[in-house]
Amino acid sequence: MAPVQMMEIALRYVNVGWYVFPLGVKSELPDANLAPHRFKSASNDPEQIKAWWTASPDANIGIDLGRSNLTVLDFDNGLPPAELGLQDRFQVSTSRGTHVYFVGESKQGDMYLNGQHIGEVKSDGGYVLAPFTFRPIEKIISRRR
Repeated sequence: MAPVQMMEIALRYVNVGWYVFPLGVKSELPDANLAPHRFKSASNDPEQIKAWWTASPDANIGIDLGRSNLTVLDFDNGLPPAELGLQDRFQVSTSRGTHVYFVGESKQGDMYLNGQHIGEVKSDGGYVLAPFTFRPIEKIISRRR
């Protein structure tokens, strides 16, 4: 079975109404040439997506959360605390924690539980690395030390 191409993944997100943009290859940072306005360069136009990923087939995928009408709870270490009751939500493992997705926009900020910082709320004005894309190996290794 051939590996799924990044363009195909980006087009799947566009098909559900999300706005995507190219990040650098194996990077969480926007591709400065293809997305000069960072997440504000995001598009849900299939032709634009094809042009971007034709120019850089291995580019990671960023999701503009606000324009995609999404909020992501970004938990820093492992799974969300059980007492938050998020077990039935769409969750994606990250290099060190978990992203929990919600439809709708929210104010961005830090999350605390029992006085401890547990992560961030990301939404309008922010972006995340899309599920099923590749994280920079150097960053994963440095976080495990």
